[in-house]
Amino acid sequence: MLETIGIIFAVLFFLALFSQMADDHEIEHKKRKDELEYQKKQQEHELEIKKLAGLNPLYQEQTRKNKQYKAVIVGLIALIIFIGGYILFSNNESAVAREDHILLNAEEIADASRQLPVDSQKNQGLPERFTPSNVHEQQIETDTASTTKPIDQPKIEEPRQAVLNPFEGNIDDTNLSTSGQISVYEADAHIGESTTVCGEVSQISQTSKATYINFGGIYPKHKFSAVIWSNNIMPTSEGSNICITGLIESYKGVPQIVIRSVENQISSY
Repeated sequence: MLETIGIIFAVLFFLALFSQMADDHEIEHKKRKDELEYQKKQQEHELEIKKLAGLNPLYQEQTRKNKQYKAVIVGLIALIIFIGGYILFSNNESAVAREDHILLNAEEIADASRQLPVDSQKNQGLPERFTPSNVHEQQIETDTASTTKPIDQPKIEEPRQAVLNPFEGNIDDTNLSTSGQISVYEADAHIGESTTVCGEVSQISQTSKATYINFGGIYPKHKFSAVIWSNNIMPTSEGSNICITGLIESYKGVPQIVIRSVENQISSY
């Protein structure tokens, strides 16, 4: 009997112990769950704070892109305003220039019209023989009113312009075709022909591969050039009068002769 009672108490003790352990385990599990929930809420709260403070990476990236878009839009607007202002200013400047030109022409016409009556008033008090005659009249009144004799006007010859160098000046002054030579100013009319071109050296320039002798001006306004494919030869000097013999070719619209033999193609005159 006592053994049975002992067994019953032992069973009840173990049941109570297991029940207590189950309760403790449930309480521990609930505690962990609450802690995880609290940590999750804490992280969400911190993330919200970072977002509000601009520290969230996603928020920062989106903010950076928004700033870039705004900068591009502002730049495009500024460019459009600048182009529109430039076009408007150009049109206004052209209109003002045209108005100034019209006003200037009007003022010149008005001055000319005012000058005519002033000149006529100045001549009213002069005797008739001192009054300027019409440009189309060919007779001049003398002191004797009965006789009028035509006066021969002296012929004034214009002085001829001296040409210091027969190979410089206008094309009309440099026609040497009768001697079998042409000037540097006639070379462009003889492209494709083999002839002799004469003139004064105006410039000599060298590169790493060639020597250029220019005539009739400084590059790029020269009229003729001779090319030597070597930078070790200097057959002449600037200001010298020489003749170049060979086939006249065209390079960039300028006639030129390629010199392959300095002794046979270059001569002085």
